[in-house]
Amino acid sequence: MVIVKNNFKRLFKNKLNWVWFIILPVILLGMLIQGTVSSNTFRVAVVDLDQTEYTELLKGNIREMAEVHPYNEEEMKDAVLNSEVDYGILIEKGLTDSLVDGEEASIKGYSIKESNISIPVKLNIESFLSSSIHLGKVTSNENDFYNALDTYNEGFVDVENVNINEESNNIGTLSLSVGVLALCILLMMTFSTTLIIKDKDSNMYQRCLTSPISSFNYHFQHLISYFLVSIIQIVLLLMVMGYIIDIDLSPYLLELLILFFAFSLSGVALGIAVTSFCRTSKQANAIIGVLVIPMSMLGGSLWDRSIMPESLQQVSLFVPTTWLVEGARKLFEGSNLMELLPNVGILLAFTVVFFMIGQIVVAFSPKTVK
Repeated sequence: MVIVKNNFKRLFKNKLNWVWFIILPVILLGMLIQGTVSSNTFRVAVVDLDQTEYTELLKGNIREMAEVHPYNEEEMKDAVLNSEVDYGILIEKGLTDSLVDGEEASIKGYSIKESNISIPVKLNIESFLSSSIHLGKVTSNENDFYNALDTYNEGFVDVENVNINEESNNIGTLSLSVGVLALCILLMMTFSTTLIIKDKDSNMYQRCLTSPISSFNYHFQHLISYFLVSIIQIVLLLMVMGYIIDIDLSPYLLELLILFFAFSLSGVALGIAVTSFCRTSKQANAIIGVLVIPMSMLGGSLWDRSIMPESLQQVSLFVPTTWLVEGARKLFEGSNLMELLPNVGILLAFTVVFFMIGQIVVAFSPKTVK
């Protein structure tokens, strides 16, 4: 493993590489996650035509998990259509009287059909209204109704709000964080080209291929070198991710590490394959730049794949990013390690394919020594 040891010396001798390998991904991860967490706040437009104590309690309940903005009916519909708010509700006059009298009642909701961001708020409102209807049927007057509603609020509603809102936000934030980590690992491909291209420029690469060190051995040791560096990066970034989003990752830690290690192998193998087509750093960096962002977008690193057209979703199956992000999403939704093995196996298959592509190209490339 002479090349592995030599690569480590060459990589970490330059302090700038420490910044690029460790510090920059941490900063990028923090900025993107913090931006997403802040954007996860629900915005609800409320048209309150009833203006009673009950509707104030309802709006206070919504504020536990969303921002509440007062609107008139026409403004509210426009705000929903223009995505100024995530959900809109219309409280019609007489709602409270109907509830107190034990009658059925409803609240009209408005949201964009294609969006599911309003679901947690919608479920919360429906739960609160449904409970209010039942309380109206078992109480005899307005005072009893509000006393029963206060008891309900103290003993049940807070728990439901936490379960619905936090669980939804946690899965979304965790999935996006995995995507950001995937983007950072793909950026590692740029560095997997650096030393090989430098070896080509200094003619060391050609000398190695004419020595007892085979092409397979040379490139395999480079693969191991960058894989070991990616292990350091992944462990550190997972620690930072858990700290930033304030979520205990320990229940997922083993499975996440296995997924990320398999993905990092495929990413580094792809970078090495790129170097087999290139003679200069400019060529390699140009190809890497063309590959990284499309792979991140198609694979769900920057948004949910479900919002893409069906044709693009099918294309995304041919990029390793998809299998990492989808594997992580399955994990956060309750899957165990055995259920993630197909994702790990496909990522390892990508590694083999990319590495062999590089070897085939090298085998047919001219080998000259200056």
